Amino acid sequence: MKEKLKSNLRTENDRAWYRFFENRDFFEVLTSNKEIIVSSTDLKKYGGREPRLMAKIDTREELPSIFKKFNISLLPIQNKQYLLFIDDSKNLFYDFPILKTPVITKFPNATISNLETLQERHISSESKALDFAYIASILKTFTGEDNLWLTIRGRQYSSNFDLIIPALNRTQTISSTQIEVDAGYESNDAIYLIEAKMGNRTNFNVRQLLFPYLNWSSKTKKQVVPVFFTFSNGVYTIHEFKFSNILGDTSILRTSSYALADSKITLQNLMDIFKQCPESDIYNPQVPFPQANDINKVIDTVTVIDQGINSKVELASHFEFDPRQADYYANAALFLGFIKRGDEGFELTKIGTELTQETSRAQRVLKIFNRMSKIQVLRPVIQQFLSNGMDEQAIDYNAFIKNLEKYYSLRNTTPRRRISTVKTWLIWIKEGLS
Repeated sequence: MKEKLKSNLRTENDRAWYRFFENRDFFEVLTSNKEIIVSSTDLKKYGGREPRLMAKIDTREELPSIFKKFNISLLPIQNKQYLLFIDDSKNLFYDFPILKTPVITKFPNATISNLETLQERHISSESKALDFAYIASILKTFTGEDNLWLTIRGRQYSSNFDLIIPALNRTQTISSTQIEVDAGYESNDAIYLIEAKMGNRTNFNVRQLLFPYLNWSSKTKKQVVPVFFTFSNGVYTIHEFKFSNILGDTSILRTSSYALADSKITLQNLMDIFKQCPESDIYNPQVPFPQANDINKVIDTVTVIDQGINSKVELASHFEFDPRQADYYANAALFLGFIKRGDEGFELTKIGTELTQETSRAQRVLKIFNRMSKIQVLRPVIQQFLSNGMDEQAIDYNAFIKNLEKYYSLRNTTPRRRISTVKTWLIWIKEGLS
C-alpha cells in the first residue's frame, strides 16, 4: 500500500498527506466508501503538519500528489472537521477559459492622481490592489454601482447551509466553518464578494468563493454576486461568477480587464530600440532557455522578489502554483537579466530595480523588448517579427532552433517546444501596442 501511495513527494504537503494516509485505515475507508470525515486532530497527529496548511489547496497545482493520483477532494464541513471524498469529475476546481479580453482604459481621477501613500507601482497585496481599484472607480465601473461601500473583509465563521455533492449523490450540511473573502462591497441592492489574487490564475478552488456566496445568500435578501479579481502588471481583471448549491455548477457570466491610461507604443519605437541595441552575446549557460509563457507573471515575479519573496518555495506559495512553475518563472527573470542569485536567495539586478520602479505599463513593455533585443539567440526572430509587421506566424524559426541546439544543447523536439514561449512573448509585445 505504501508503494501505491508514494510518488512524487516533492512538497511538504505531499509528504504530510502521505504520512496521514499510511496511518491506520484512512485510505482503505476512503477508497471503499468514496468518502471519509476526518478531524484537524487527525491531520495534525498522523500528517505531522498544521491542519490549516494541509488543507490549503487553492489551485490544481497545489493538490498533493496523492490527491491528483486518486482524484481526492477536500472540503471543510464544520469547525475542525473535513470531508475527504473521491470526485472523478474534479468539480472542486474551475479552469479559466483562455480568452483575449480587451483592456479597457480608465483615465486616472483626481483622487487617485493625488495619493502619495497608495501608488500603483507599490501595490504588494490583494487588499492594496482592491483599494486602488476602488479609488480609481474600476470596481464601480465593473459593477455599474454608483454607491458601493466596503462592508466585509477577512475571516469569519459561516452559518449553516447545504451543498449538493454530485460525486457522492447526496447533500452535505456545512456549519460553522471558517470562510474568508478579500473584500465584500455592498450597494443598495447587492453584495459583491471578491476573491482577489496577485498575478493571473489558470484555475482556482471554487470553495474560496462558493462558501461565502452560500453563506451570505442564506442571510440576506439582496443579490449576492461572487467576483474573482486579479492584478498583474498594471491590469485589473475581474470575473463575475454564477453559482448554485450544487458543487460543480460553476460558470463565468462576464469578464472585463482594466488599466489606467498610459502612453502609446508604435512599431517604430520597437524598430528604433532594436537598431540601437548592439548585437550582443548575452548568454549564461547556467540559466536554461525559458519555458514561461506568461510574461506578465515574469514581471510579477521580479516585483515580489523586490518585496522579499526570494526563493522558489516562497514564489510557489505566493502564486499558488507548482514549485516547478516557480522555477520556470524565476529562470525567465534570470534569463532576461532582471534578477540574480544571491547568498540569501534571488535578488534584483540594476535593471530589475528599474523595471519595478517603472510606473508606466508601456515603458515596462519597452524594457522587456529591450532586453529581448540584446539576447543573441532571439535577435534573428525579432528581426523577422519587425520586418513582417509583427506577424509572429510569418517567422521562420529554423535559425532559432539551430541557435538553441548550439548554445543550449537542446535536442530532438525540445527546441520546437521552446518556440511557444518566444511566440507568446512576441504576441505580448504586440498587444502592448494596443
